[in-house]
Amino acid sequence: MMDQFIYFLTNLFTVSIAVWALSAYAEIWFSRSMVALQISIAEILKPESGKEPIKTFSDDYFIINGSYKGRNVVCRFNRLSSPLPFHYNLSGHCYIAPLCKPKAQPSGTMILTSNTRLQEDHKIYYNATSVTSLKLFFLSKTLSRDDMLGIFEELTHAAEIVEEDAA
Repeated sequence: MMDQFIYFLTNLFTVSIAVWALSAYAEIWFSRSMVALQISIAEILKPESGKEPIKTFSDDYFIINGSYKGRNVVCRFNRLSSPLPFHYNLSGHCYIAPLCKPKAQPSGTMILTSNTRLQEDHKIYYNATSVTSLKLFFLSKTLSRDDMLGIFEELTHAAEIVEEDAA
């Protein structure tokens, strides 16, 4: 009887060590993905002033302010907690400032393209990363450089719509 109990405790301890090791590895991999995303966005958003665009506040939160095609762009990404084990949520918010203000003051939100909207503060927000957070499950999906270029291109297109309307 005592041998079975010790055998059960030994197996339970071994399984808990394996789960802890997988959890620690997933945390390291997620942090590495966040750093890669920071570097990717910083390469795309070259600031005109020559200053470093990355401002990191913690391992789970960063803001990048830079310039894309002559327009000021701000990106904020933060990690959201998830109730599921090995499940990571990354919430991103990006906006661009058009080169000129629209003639009419937008009341509320004005939709420009399928994923962008003009707010009352005259900034164009990309809402696909805000409304639905990117889910990283077993590290199978991350935001790539091409995804970020697509987001910035759509923001630029929306800014051009606003600028044409203002002219």
